[in-house]
Amino acid sequence: MSKKLSVAVLVGIFALLAFLYGQKNKAETQLLTLLQKQGIKVNSLDFSFLPHPTLTANKVRYLVPESSRLVAFEQVAAEFSGASLLLGDFKISNMRFNDGEIRSEPQSPPVLYSLNFSLKPAALYLNRLEYLLHFLKTKEVLDGGNNQWLYELNLTAKNRSNDNLHFATTFKLLTQGIALKDTNASVDLNELAYSDNKQFTLTADKIYLTTQQSAVENYEFSAENLKLNNEDLGRVQGEWLASGVNPQGYLVNLTSSICNYCNSMIDVRSVNPQNSIIRFKTEFFPLETLLGILKLPVLLSGKSDVTAELYLSEEQPTVGDFNLNVLNGKLKGVNLLSLIGQYLPINYDEGKLKNLETGFIQYNAQFRWRGRNLHIDNMLLQTEDLILKGRGYADLQTMKCDAMVNIGVNDAQYKQLTLPIRFFDDCTSPQYKIEINKDFRHQLRNFIKDKFN
Repeated sequence: MSKKLSVAVLVGIFALLAFLYGQKNKAETQLLTLLQKQGIKVNSLDFSFLPHPTLTANKVRYLVPESSRLVAFEQVAAEFSGASLLLGDFKISNMRFNDGEIRSEPQSPPVLYSLNFSLKPAALYLNRLEYLLHFLKTKEVLDGGNNQWLYELNLTAKNRSNDNLHFATTFKLLTQGIALKDTNASVDLNELAYSDNKQFTLTADKIYLTTQQSAVENYEFSAENLKLNNEDLGRVQGEWLASGVNPQGYLVNLTSSICNYCNSMIDVRSVNPQNSIIRFKTEFFPLETLLGILKLPVLLSGKSDVTAELYLSEEQPTVGDFNLNVLNGKLKGVNLLSLIGQYLPINYDEGKLKNLETGFIQYNAQFRWRGRNLHIDNMLLQTEDLILKGRGYADLQTMKCDAMVNIGVNDAQYKQLTLPIRFFDDCTSPQYKIEINKDFRHQLRNFIKDKFN
């Protein structure tokens, strides 16, 4: 009896192994057929049963049609559910893309490298991969089903500057776009951008990107609880418009709920394959939020209008020019009225001296960013009592500032009398020195002569 049982067990084992071997060959054949149809080259295929049934493609290369872009991975592995393997439907539980790179041309340096990501589908089968690829290319549904696949994505990579990129989300493919949930993205810089800032982050509860009916290249955008570098932008709505004049350009218009849906605009234009220009504009945007997004010291607050041009070479920013206009704000960390009241003929309310800040009506300045250096020109600050004019400089790596300003009384009869002050050292809490120089003494003498003549 025991011999018969042993023989039955052995027969069962051999039958199972034969079945699994047949399933392995079937999976490999399905995958090879699919890859050949899509023009994807593979050096070899391996199948392993432990610890999970896994089909691995080695040295995968794909040259994107109608372009010279190359996408390559050392390994692409599809893990299958064990039960589905027995049933013969090959349900994919996880896909791993290891040690990949993306090149604009096969012989050019990689735009991205050390590209690794995992993709966990809620319900995806090997024999439906072709339907998925067809849908991504054409937005057409081959099988007549509800084409809304759900995935978990976790991606890491490096760019040309050796910055570390990370992106994680749960997304659903829609016939008119894509929906993302619990999105987290970050950039860890290889070199300091300015101050000690090396990491920049984005998070959002929900993001929707849907195609506008007018054109496939144009999208409508919305995000719930969007945060950039922990600055809350609330609900953000906008549109992504492809450029009809320049196919390499696009325009993004955004509004945010934190400022009663004030407007922001980003316009990207490609000058040539190596260089591009980004134009940025905001209207009535809270300046303290904008500075927080840029991880810069919040020295000013108020509603701001910003226009900027940023020049990029090989996708890296090189120089930039910015114009800033702020209305009804505050200058943090210094009370100008208290500072100069003893030098200039001002009648002021004592209550204005209590806070370590200066309320102003308007602030204007032009900024020139050149690598680690920021030059400030045509600076003008106007309060009820004072007018400040000057220029300055900041080292963005050390966050050391040096500015020379002249402060006068906001009164026509004192317009020729201004006090020169130098602000220097730490940008967040600068020191100051009143420059009682020859020019100021000359101004003071002329002012006294006018008063007594």
